[in-house]
Amino acid sequence: TSFILRQQCQLLPDRPVLVGVSGGPDSLCLAHFLISQDYRLIVAHFNHRLRPEAGEDALFVARMAQEWGMSYVQGEADVRAWARQRRLSLEAAARELRYRFLFSAAIEHGAQAVAVGHTADDQVETVLLHFLRGSGLKGLCGMEYRTHLRRFSSEIPLVRPFLNTWRREIEAYCTQAGLTPCQDATNFSTRFLRNRIRLELLPILETYNPRLREHLLQMSELFREDYQLIAESVEMFWRKALIESKEGYVALDVHLLRSLPLSLRRHLIRRGVEELFHQPRDLPFRLLERAARFVDEEASFFPLDAHLSLRREEGRFYLFWPGTPLPQAWPQLDSYPLEVPLYGKVVLGNGWELRTQPVASFEAAWPRAHQNPDPYQAWIDVTGLPQPLILRPPRPGERFAPLGMGGKTTKISDLFINLKIPSRARSRWPLLCAGEEVIWVIGLRLSERVRLHPQSQKILYVSLHRETNLKET
Repeated sequence: TSFILRQQCQLLPDRPVLVGVSGGPDSLCLAHFLISQDYRLIVAHFNHRLRPEAGEDALFVARMAQEWGMSYVQGEADVRAWARQRRLSLEAAARELRYRFLFSAAIEHGAQAVAVGHTADDQVETVLLHFLRGSGLKGLCGMEYRTHLRRFSSEIPLVRPFLNTWRREIEAYCTQAGLTPCQDATNFSTRFLRNRIRLELLPILETYNPRLREHLLQMSELFREDYQLIAESVEMFWRKALIESKEGYVALDVHLLRSLPLSLRRHLIRRGVEELFHQPRDLPFRLLERAARFVDEEASFFPLDAHLSLRREEGRFYLFWPGTPLPQAWPQLDSYPLEVPLYGKVVLGNGWELRTQPVASFEAAWPRAHQNPDPYQAWIDVTGLPQPLILRPPRPGERFAPLGMGGKTTKISDLFINLKIPSRARSRWPLLCAGEEVIWVIGLRLSERVRLHPQSQKILYVSLHRETNLKET
């Protein structure tokens, strides 16, 4: 275990460790052992208020810390009320509030890590619990000696030095050291699934294989080693796939995702969810599979669950919290209608502006218009058009005659669909109009009405620009 403290948990001897102590044998043994290894401790106890004797446990841990000359911090909360309020199970609510307290105390007291007393038996129960829930390989790896719960702290790790130590060894240590732990009656209540696994399922399974616990522990260690190879591959592709990560959304390269096997897609989406929520999230397989297959579908939006939505547009695959404003890489009208001068500029919003400038002759305009590589600039014949030109968004059912179609008209909504313009961009897409006639669906198609020809007498150069240092919203 001394080796594990240094190598697996990476604990330094000259910095304090905050150890969570419930008063039970596992955490009491951990605190005592860390002291024997000359670590400076901050003993932390959290009262969940779930049992009448919970206050006595807190007093017991406080007295123990005082007797051992250790710093002591205590927190408490009404876990049952908080679970009802958040619609969580008691176990999930207790874990959330306990770790929130432990990491807050660790930050306040400058601890290098939060240490907890999970044992080999806890590891076996965790692996079996994940198996029953249909977990993938990562879940079957169980818990790690050292991990970061980024929801609580991105700097301070959680360490579990006793993951290879059996509970019977813990109890023997306590007896030998003269420790008298508290006993938590809820550990024997079969209303909790983990307790049922420990008290009912494991004894039955051991009638088939008496060494089942040892084999499950060994299996989890082998899976962790194998998963490390997968994790390195996932991290390599993650660096390639990640376009942007902000509070509330993560954007991945949809083209790269489409090129990858379904299995690797799942891993990257799971990694994206972890990035989004700042911690691993237990995403059911059916939702993970749905998200992986959404990459190839025609639909551009899908609400995966109450807390996670998907959107695919402009080469990006978004994982985002519902209601989060996503980036917009296209022009939008903040207000309208806007008059467009024959020489000058008009501000559209979010850094976009339309600029206009007259061109002296067809000969000056044609070479540049004919070889125009930029969809956001155009040379148009405005001879005889009503003035001023106007910027406005599309109207329901509106039609126009695109250049090259011999005067035939098409719905602007069909043009958006054919060019795969994101649905959320369509309602405020800027149209350049002369009177009621659409002469340019900006960035997409010019109208036949403004085609240049040698007899063009009045030519206008129009271009759309955006400040590149502005944040997309």
